[in-house]
Parts: sequence; structure tokens; C-alpha cells
Amino acid sequence: MPGLTQITQRLNGLLKPEAFSDYCVNGLQIEGKSEVRRIACGVSLSRRFIEAAIEWEADALLVHHGLFWRGMPHPMVLRAGPIRDRLKLILSHDLSVLAFHLPLDAHAEVGNNAVLARELGLSNLEPVDVGYAGSVDPPEPVDQFMERLASAVGQPVEAFRFGTDRVARVALISGASGASYPEVVAAGCDTFVNGDRQENLVREYEESGLNHLFAGHYATERFGPRALGAWCAANLDVETRFIDIPNPI
Repeated sequence: MPGLTQITQRLNGLLKPEAFSDYCVNGLQIEGKSEVRRIACGVSLSRRFIEAAIEWEADALLVHHGLFWRGMPHPMVLRAGPIRDRLKLILSHDLSVLAFHLPLDAHAEVGNNAVLARELGLSNLEPVDVGYAGSVDPPEPVDQFMERLASAVGQPVEAFRFGTDRVARVALISGASGASYPEVVAAGCDTFVNGDRQENLVREYEESGLNHLFAGHYATERFGPRALGAWCAANLDVETRFIDIPNPI
């Protein structure tokens, strides 16, 4: 049974959080029991996720959206509410929490965008922000690509069609990445897939001639935690389980 220190070191070595300027704490957020047999993996550290992990008798929680973010109230003055309740539940069961945000979006093997790109069969992948641009070969109608994307993310996809009728070069940047559209345009993409739907950005996509496919923040960020859990099971001698707490956003 591996120790928490060893697991933390291996995950930091894989995901290299020091390479990212992020607005959260990446890596170990809460230190619990020293030995880890089971790791529950998920997108967000909600109360329902924590309770499901406890029911499964997990020793550690490994998520994309952790507990501590820049701009939050100082923990020493944390007032009554959901964050305090989650923290109390975690501490009362001696659970460890590890979280990887941008590093898990960007990783070329287990990252949200790389895994989705492989599922969609994209070729000629190139990094764009914390995501990837890839080719659809041969190019296909937007409707056909949307069907494949919806099947991959497990929910309907909303289209804002401001570009070509066929998808040839697409950028995948999971989560709230809408403001990265200039990099998407510069990469020669005709279509931008993300989980970000902002009023002002819709007009900017339109004026840039870019198709925007909204595939859900949560839905586009399932891929990394699942893949990272599989990596842990294969490399760290632990049991893992992906706990899905669907979110329509």
C-alpha cells in the first residue's frame, strides 16, 4: 500500500503543477491518513462527491476542482456554509485531498483535452492555451461533428454557428476558456469547443467568424479525472473509482 507522500510526489512529477500560473492550490490540499488504499476521483469536490467517496471507503480524493481557490476567505475565518461543511466532513473522516486544475486540462496523456481529442479522432494535434487544436480529416459537416461530440461528452451540444459549414480544424479547451478565442483563431481553427458560455463572448466569436460549440464545463472536464484515475490504478498500486456527480453547466 503506497503512502500519501509517495502518491503526491508521483502525481506532481506527472502533472508538473509548478509550470502553471493557476488561481488555485494544485497538488496536496489536505493531508489525511498516511497510507492510501483507495482513491476516489471526480471533477468537483462537492458534498455529494465527498459522501459517495466515504461510502466507498476511500482514503483520498483526487479532483479537478478542489477546495481552496485564490480570493477565498482565509480558512481561519471560514464562516458557516457549504465550504466549511465540506471541510468538516473531510477532516472528520481523515481524508486527503489532491487537486489538479490547469495541469489536468493541459496534460498530453491524461489531460481533459488530449483525451477528448483522441476520442474524437483528431489528428495533427498542437497545444493551444491549456487545450489542443486538431484536424478533422476529412472535414465534416458541423451537424455530424456535433453528434460525435455530444456522444463523447454525454450530453447535447449547443452551437453558435458563425463560421464555416464544415469542421476542418477544431480547438478543444475544456471548462471556462472562452476568453482564449484569439489563440484559437490564430491557430487556424474554424471551430472552438469549450464549456464556457458568456454573453459578451458570443458577439466576439461572431465577429471573428468562429463556430462555438458549447459542450458543458463539467462534461468537458470528466475526461482528465477518469484518465488520471486509470493512471493511478496502473502505476500506484491503489484502487480508484470515478464518482460522477453530473452538473448541467
